[in-house]
Amino acid sequence: NKPSEADAAVEEDKTKSLELTTNYAEGRQRKNLVQLKDAILSCVGKPGDESILKVNDDMLGYEEDFIRDNNRTQFPNDTGRRRFLSQTVYAPFVGKSVLDVEGEFLDIGSTRTGLRADSLEDEIYLKSLVTVASVVAFNCDVKNPSSNCYCANEVSAKQMLARCLPQFSPASEAYQSAIKELYSAENCGASDSTEAGLKKRRIAVAALLSSYAFATSK
Repeated sequence: NKPSEADAAVEEDKTKSLELTTNYAEGRQRKNLVQLKDAILSCVGKPGDESILKVNDDMLGYEEDFIRDNNRTQFPNDTGRRRFLSQTVYAPFVGKSVLDVEGEFLDIGSTRTGLRADSLEDEIYLKSLVTVASVVAFNCDVKNPSSNCYCANEVSAKQMLARCLPQFSPASEAYQSAIKELYSAENCGASDSTEAGLKKRRIAVAALLSSYAFATSK
């Protein structure tokens, strides 16, 4: 069974999918490891620079941190970061790509057409993808307008979705709704001057990267 990655990823804040759905009839399939890496680097990173995928010490929390009323250790200087990975499980993987760490779960049936939410394989795949997305969001520079992780206004949100979800038509109603949702004040448009605002930005990035829409391709 797949270990609970501190049950994971965005802790008590449940990562939600943006309002884009997978159409089974279109023959979409889950991205395999190579496709995921390329898609993540194109979406919020830089081609050839895999640092955004690295697990680091600051992500790790000891078990007592996780059982004490979900009171995770906060980082200083309003970063919006919180420790979310179990030290017991992930300490041996510090410095490694989270895609390598989660690889055995992400490559399960990756070439099978379609996604079914009630499938055990899909559940394992998507849970691992939440971990990957949370590592990436932790590493993201969500304050810098020149960063590919920035999506705080309409222009940057459009650019992010164009990079992250190229399979969707920009003219579609769902796509336009996703843009508005992405740069809303509850997501990337949250203030970058407070801990809570930056946390919302990171959760929004993680939500996009772990959505059904991002997980699948033609």
